[in-house]
Amino acid sequence: MENRIEDIDYYLKKTAEWCDANDVYSEQMVFACLIMTAAWVSYMRQEPLSKREIFEILDISGWENADDGIFEFNSDYDHLDHEELLEMIVNSF
Repeated sequence: MENRIEDIDYYLKKTAEWCDANDVYSEQMVFACLIMTAAWVSYMRQEPLSKREIFEILDISGWENADDGIFEFNSDYDHLDHEELLEMIVNSF
């Protein structure tokens, strides 16, 4: 469990750095990138991640009331590396 949190935290920091370096400042875009990053890391580790866990990790207030369903990462994106995933997300806006 500790390694999972460390991996997610590492990639969340990389996401914030990537957003800053690529002038992505829209709250919606950054939020989408952070959520998808957490889901991507869990998917790559072959571990389930609930919506509640994502909100807790991102320190979103009210996370304890969030749906506890498992976040389904679209396997169509499993071939993407982290930066490719972020580019895809930003380009979808």
